[in-house]
Amino acid sequence: MPILMFGGKFLKMKGGSYLQLGNPASAGQFQPNGHYSKGPAPYVSDLWVTIAQAWGLKSMTTYGDPGWNTGPIGGLFG
Repeated sequence: MPILMFGGKFLKMKGGSYLQLGNPASAGQFQPNGHYSKGPAPYVSDLWVTIAQAWGLKSMTTYGDPGWNTGPIGGLFG
């Protein structure tokens, strides 16, 4: 799922970077044991947590399924 973020000094967002979330080649593949394989972190849920914390919701530490959360992504906001 492509995500394009716009911002700037007002939102304290650092620009000019590219971040790949998870691994599209392996994410979402159903395994015989009944689980889905996950690509490497960070995940999209980590992005939503990072945005929420940057905008003042410090108590938010996970978004959605806790198994798909590894923590806030550093370097997106200053």
